[in-house]
Amino acid sequence: MTSPGSEPQVAKYDRDAPTYSARHRDPDAIARRQLDLVRRWGAPPAPGAAVLEVGCGDGLVTLALARAGYRVTAVDLSPAMIGAATVRLRRADADADLWVGDVDALAPTRDYDVTMALMRTFFAYSRQPKRTLRLLAAHTRGKLLVDVNPRRTNLREALAALRSAGFTDVRWRPFLVPQRLKLPRPAQSTLETLERIPLLRIVPLRWRFVAILKGERS
Repeated sequence: MTSPGSEPQVAKYDRDAPTYSARHRDPDAIARRQLDLVRRWGAPPAPGAAVLEVGCGDGLVTLALARAGYRVTAVDLSPAMIGAATVRLRRADADADLWVGDVDALAPTRDYDVTMALMRTFFAYSRQPKRTLRLLAAHTRGKLLVDVNPRRTNLREALAALRSAGFTDVRWRPFLVPQRLKLPRPAQSTLETLERIPLLRIVPLRWRFVAILKGERS
C-alpha cells in the first residue's frame, strides 16, 4: 500500500533500482555494518529472530540479514526495488518475505523482534515520522533502528520522538561508512571506534553521514 503523494518517489526509485547498490563503492560494507548494529548494538536478537526492514531497496541488507539466520520481512515503496531484491535473494538461494509498501501506510499484522528503517533518512522520507514511529514501536518487541540526517532534522528532537513512541532506552551513533570510498578494514575499524567517542563522534556529522537512533524498552 502507498499513501497519497508518494508517486514521484515511486517513479524515482523504480528508475534507480537496476543500479541502486552500485552507487556505493563498497556496498558490502554497508550491509556488514547494518547487520552488526542489529546483532550487537543493544540487546542481541535471538537466533531466528523476526526482523522488519522498512526501505529495503534492492535487498542488499535483506540478504545479509537472511544469511545471518533471521526471519526477514522487507518492505519498499518501489515495485522495481522489490523485484530487484527478489532476484538478489533467489540467486543467493536465500529467503525473505518481500512486499511493496509505504512507510507511512504500513499495517503490520504481527510483531517483530527488530524493526529497522534505515532509509537515508527516515525523518526525511516519512511524511508523518512521529505517527509512523508510534506504529512501528507498537509492533516491535525488541529494538527499533531509524536514521536521521542531523543537518536537516534536529537530533534531540528525533531522539524525543523515539521516547514519545514508548522507548525508555534511546541512544544514537553516527553511521560512518563512506559511500564514495572503499576503505581498508583497519581504516573502517577506526571509523567504527570514532562512532563511540562522545565528543568526537558529532564532528563528521557537520558535513556528511547520518546518525542512527536506537530505541529499546528497559
